[in-house]
Order: sequence, then C-alpha cells, then structure tokens
Amino acid sequence: MLSQASQPEQELLIVILFCEQSIAGQDCGADEIRRHNGIKVRLVPMPCSSKVEINHLVKLLEQGAAGIEVVACPPSACRLLGGNQKAKNRVEFVSERLRQLGLGPDRVHMTRADRLSLEQLLELAAHRAETIRHPEDSSKP
Repeated sequence: MLSQASQPEQELLIVILFCEQSIAGQDCGADEIRRHNGIKVRLVPMPCSSKVEINHLVKLLEQGAAGIEVVACPPSACRLLGGNQKAKNRVEFVSERLRQLGLGPDRVHMTRADRLSLEQLLELAAHRAETIRHPEDSSKP
C-alpha cells in the first residue's frame, strides 16, 4: 500500500531498522509497534545494518509502512567491514527508485548514530513521518 503517505488523516507506520551497535545497550522492544506523537513505530533490531536488503525495504513499503529509517552504526564502529556502507548504498538505491516513480524519495532514509536511546529512535521515526507528510520541508535538519 504505497499510497499511505498521501493520506495525512491516517496514522502513519514508520519502521525503524536499527543496528544493535547503534543503541545504548538498552532493550528497545524487539519488533514491537509503539505509538509516538501520532504515529505508529515498529522497532526492528538487526545484528548489522548490512543485513538490510533492497527487497526487505520494498516489502515493508508494500505491507503498509509509510516510511523506513535505517539506523546504522558510525563508519568506524562497524563490526562487519563496510556493512553500514552496504546498507547506505541499498537505501539510496530504493530512495532513488521511489523518486523516479513519484512516490517520494524521503520515505526511505538512513542515519548513522552511536548509543541512541529508545526516545531518540522514536524521535527519528517522528522526524521521518514529518518529512513524509511535508516533503517540501525535507531540506531542514
């Protein structure tokens, strides 16, 4: 259901796929859906962001996710050689295809971070939702 982002009255679902190395060692609730600031957030931990595949991103969008935020560890902290760069390339590929299709390239994004808290993950989801709802403002940090 790729058209969900164009319906602001619906509660958007944002999926956060996060590298376990990028969080502050707390339990973020594996694969749970939470509500935060008027959106639904699904948190999905991964051993490494390199495990994100193009078909996974597309399938999440097909299954109703309005947006996806991939959270990877910083380049120097990756346990797998270049894992986070592989994830970045895949996210950029999907984002470019979404742009070409007119579906909004900002629906899929990647952030590199270290020691994020649960609240920070939820705020990333809120920011992704706002970027989807208001793409003209996406140039703001």
